[in-house]
Amino acid sequence: VDARSYSTSFRISLSRSPNKTAEDLLAMVRDLPPMLASSYNLGAADFYPATSGKDMAAQHLMRKFGVDSASCVSMGDDDNDLGLAVVVRHTYITDFTADTVREAVAADPAAFTVAERRGFAATEDLLTRITADFGSQSSVQSRLSRSLIPAVVLMFMSYAWIVKRRNRRHGQARE
Repeated sequence: VDARSYSTSFRISLSRSPNKTAEDLLAMVRDLPPMLASSYNLGAADFYPATSGKDMAAQHLMRKFGVDSASCVSMGDDDNDLGLAVVVRHTYITDFTADTVREAVAADPAAFTVAERRGFAATEDLLTRITADFGSQSSVQSRLSRSLIPAVVLMFMSYAWIVKRRNRRHGQARE
């Protein structure tokens, strides 16, 4: 269990649990009480309050800024991004870091755009694509009011913070 850098959640990694199997972890996730939620990220299971998570944060921001889900998109690459993908109009995939993401794209390809390149180039390509997609639709463009701009900025800042934190964590793990 990794709770060192988390204040409202914890992470369980099978690679650090030699006596546990993937089936044990799946059973734990399946039997969670309703007040808890779980998703997978970086090969580990994250557990957190059911009122938390990217999907709940996005729904809160949509309500706060009066934006409907048809005007929102997300970007992701891992299992913990799939809940968010359900509550927005479209999701841009930078890479497949979990089989569940590949399965979600295969099940509903119209709901996703997958980057052709990988790494930072994928993020750059998709941000350019998002800008082009939003700019080409006058109905969406007309919704880019002063109240939506902070939400978009906040979402990109959150994404940058997550990437920075992930990179820092990986850097610390190598030291």
